[in-house]
This record gives sequence, structure tokens and C-alpha cells, in this order.
Amino acid sequence: QPFQQTHDARRAEIKAQVMCLLKRLILLLSLCYLASAQTETCQAGEFDINPLKEPAYWEVDVPPDICREFGFPDACTLYMSFCAGIPDNITGCDTSSQGLGPTSLCIANETTGYSMGVYDLNKNPFRFSGERDELSAAFQGKNYSKCFDNRTIQTAILFNCDADANWETLEEFEFGDASDWLGEFFFDFEDPCVFNIQFNYDRVCPHKECGGIKHYNVDNLVRPDYWTVDIDSATCNKFLESNSNCTLYLSFCEDLKSVSICSQYNTTVCLSDGTNAYSFGKYNVYTNPFTSIKKNSLLVAYAGGEPYPKCPESLSKDIATIMGLNCAFGAIWKHNGKVGDASSNLALFEPNPEDPCQILVELNYAGACLNVAEESSSDNENVGWVGIGLLLALIVIVALYLTIGSAVNIARGNSGCPEMLPQFAFWKAFFVAVVEGVYFSANIISCGLCSRTVGTAPGSEYDKL
Repeated sequence: QPFQQTHDARRAEIKAQVMCLLKRLILLLSLCYLASAQTETCQAGEFDINPLKEPAYWEVDVPPDICREFGFPDACTLYMSFCAGIPDNITGCDTSSQGLGPTSLCIANETTGYSMGVYDLNKNPFRFSGERDELSAAFQGKNYSKCFDNRTIQTAILFNCDADANWETLEEFEFGDASDWLGEFFFDFEDPCVFNIQFNYDRVCPHKECGGIKHYNVDNLVRPDYWTVDIDSATCNKFLESNSNCTLYLSFCEDLKSVSICSQYNTTVCLSDGTNAYSFGKYNVYTNPFTSIKKNSLLVAYAGGEPYPKCPESLSKDIATIMGLNCAFGAIWKHNGKVGDASSNLALFEPNPEDPCQILVELNYAGACLNVAEESSSDNENVGWVGIGLLLALIVIVALYLTIGSAVNIARGNSGCPEMLPQFAFWKAFFVAVVEGVYFSANIISCGLCSRTVGTAPGSEYDKL
């Protein structure tokens, strides 16, 4: 009997442990499901919304007329967080205590705030259509003084294509400023509870082809993984606090993934002294970096670089590289399929004297020479199409002339052929006179050898004409 009691106690203890493990497993699965549900409910299909979600929140300077609608006498700010709640310490923006969930949109000044949207873990705020390049987001918020009957605020955000509207922020900043990308901010005149906000955003634009400049050849530039350009110590010291040589890495239409020292950045232009590396610009798939503003020259531009020693963060500047490719028939860029060396083609590499955060580069390149044969061929094609257009126009005019003129003559009773044709007598005499004129000219040129008499007797074809 004591043995049976011990056995029963042991079984009860094991059963309790198993039940505890099952409860923990169920709880863990529930948390994983909620986490995955949260991830899945904040997505936008083929559109890239990662830049929108990266900072903890965004700030936007609101137009004064909208601030006044909310009762703010002076300036106010819109705080946004698309896939989470904004910080609770923003005045008037904490709605979690009211059982409404975390606030995603809030308009506030230093003393008062109104929730314009609450993030719902079970709903995807984004609406998207890849076929029409449309992306929007919708939120519901708390009522305010002009939104009567305790109704909720309806806020719709529409993202418009703008290849220059890059929402990327530096990782060390908690928030981002989207004031530059604000398009319109207005409320519905028929319903003060409905607000519409429009932002410009590059990630809703269709991808642009990199290169493809008419009459120029950039194919050789984009074939290798990257190019290297050796920079001497004196030039390198203009950018970095270094007395050693450095290397400029270039990859025109993609990131420098194959260069380990530069791979920490999503960069296309990178300068390194072997110890440190700095991004001087990034390739944006929504813009073509290549342009041509004058003959025998290409311009390549990249923005979004990182601060470097001679352009510190205190300047609050966007690092950009402006690269000129100048025509030089002998400047052939050679590569082995993976890496190419363009050091011998470097003509200029220095900071802009007026802006140290803008890097100026000039390189000689045979592909920047205008393809004259191709240009002439294109011009000939244009001339050919113009000639065809004029011929078609002439045919249409003649057809209208004959149709309308014949109709008028038939109405006048001249229904016989060829008298029904418009101005038949004139055209008959005209063409006969042309033949007579040819004989007359030949008679003059041949000094009378062509003796046909033309246009001299009364009643001649010239008199008739």
C-alpha cells in the first residue's frame, strides 16, 4: 500500500509537469501566431514599405490652415508610425489607456493632441494595386471638437510616385522627417471627420532602366561587378583624415556587394583607405542615374551617401556624387568580367569647393563619344517619316479635291466623264501647255534646231490657259 501511494503521487507529479509544459507550448504558439499575424497584416504586396517602417515614428510639419481646424493657434506636427504605435510621451497622443489600441497617427502641439489613427493588429492598414501603381493606407482615430456625435476620424493616406522622394533615414535616428514629401493635407468639406493626406514616395514608382542613353554606349560600364580607381594620398586627404592612398569603388547599376569593406552600406560609390570605408552615393532603382546634357558627355549622379570626415553629420547634408564621363576615343575601360580598373581614365576627383558634401568626379570614357552613325541614321529615319506624312497628307487633299469638286459639277448638271472632274478645262489646257513649254524651251536652248512653233498663233494652248 505505501508503494501504491508513492506510485500515484509520482504519476500525479508527472501529469502536472506535462500539463505545465503543454500550457507553455500553447502560450508560445499563441505568441508566435500573434507575432506572425502582426507581420502579415502590415504589408503592401510588391511595394517596398520597409523605409516607412524603419524609424520609430515620422514627423511632418502640418499646414497652418489644418492646424487651425484642430484648434491650434500656431504650428502643429503630425506624428506617424504605420505599423506600430508612436511613443506614448507625445502630448495627447496616448490612446492605449482608452482601450483604443496604440496610436499610429496623431496631430499635436506642445500642449494638446488628437489621435487621427489607431493601429489595429488584426487589420492591414495598407491598400495597394500593383497594376495601377497605387498605394494607400487607412486609419481610424478619436473624435475631436469638429467631429461631432462622438464619431471617429477617418484618415486616408495616398502615396504618389516621385523618384526623388527617398524616405530612408540614418539608423542612429529614432525618428524621420517626412515634411519634404508632404503633397496635400485637407479635410472633406462635407464631412469634417474625414481627412486625406498625400505623400510623395519613390517606392511606388516603376523601376527605371539603368543606362540606355540614346546615341551612347554604357554597356561596358555595367558588365563587371565593380570598378576600382586608385587615388593618391594627397587627393585622398581631401576627403579622409588619412595620409595613405585609397581606392574608389564604383558599381553603376547595383550595390557594391562584392566589396567586403563597403558591403556594410547599400552603396554604389565607396571610398576606402583600407581601414575605413565611406558611402558616397546609392543607386536608386526608381531613377536612371545616366543623363546626357551636352554632346560627347555623360552625367552620372548618385545621392544618399553617408557622412565622412570632411563632411560631418553637423552639416546635415546629403552626400552626393556627380560624375562626368567625357568623350575620349582611346579611353577603353577593360575588365575581366568581375573587376575592372579605371585608374588611368581618372581626370578629376575632389570635393565641390562650394559644398564639401558633394563629390565631383570626371573620367574619360570612349562610350561617352556620340555615335555619329547612329545619330545620322536616327535623323534619316525622322526625315523619312516626315516625308511619308507629307505624302499621305497630299493624297488626302487631292482625294478631297476630286470628291468635292466632282460632287459640285454633278449638282450643276455636268455628270458626264471627264467633264464632271473639277476645273477639267483648266487642267487639260495646263498639261498641254506644259508640253508646249518643254518644246519651246528646247527650241531656245537648241538655237532653233527644235523648230516646233509654240504659243505664237492666236488660239494656241497658252492663250486658252
